[in-house]
Amino acid sequence: MANLKLDLYSGELERRLGLALAGDKQELEQFLLENSNLPGPRLNIALVAAFAEIIGQIVAQPEPPVDQLEQLLDSWAGLSLEEAPQNSPREILPAAAILSYGIVATVRPDWWNDEVAKLHKAASSPRWRTREMVAMALQKMLKADWARTTLVLEEWATEPENKAQEVWPKFLQ
Repeated sequence: MANLKLDLYSGELERRLGLALAGDKQELEQFLLENSNLPGPRLNIALVAAFAEIIGQIVAQPEPPVDQLEQLLDSWAGLSLEEAPQNSPREILPAAAILSYGIVATVRPDWWNDEVAKLHKAASSPRWRTREMVAMALQKMLKADWARTTLVLEEWATEPENKAQEVWPKFLQ
């Protein structure tokens, strides 16, 4: 059932993402918002994961549309708490961007440092779901490059008064 859902989402997302990268992100955002499962207790993780995997496939291509991807993802990740309140459907937008950063880091190791910097910023978000996506992104990165990711986590763990430290317990569950 989960794979069927991912396949269904992937087909819908690929078409809409193509439009978004061409400059019209309205359909993509509407699809994500309508299927976010928010408000409610659980964000639609399958949808967020499908989106991030598609982003990973795109950046793995020889000449990905870097500027368009960065503009889309960074605009979503940068949404303020007022623009994407907790437990509102718009909260899926930063969540999708953040998990995508982790996937991009695994697919494009040459972009690793940029993606880590974006995850680090997101780890201090006031949104708990965003911090959860940082943890998921780091888990993907650990699978791809354990040594490099643990160095990142060790660095984050030494920072005083940083919400990034809250990500550590997620790995112990």
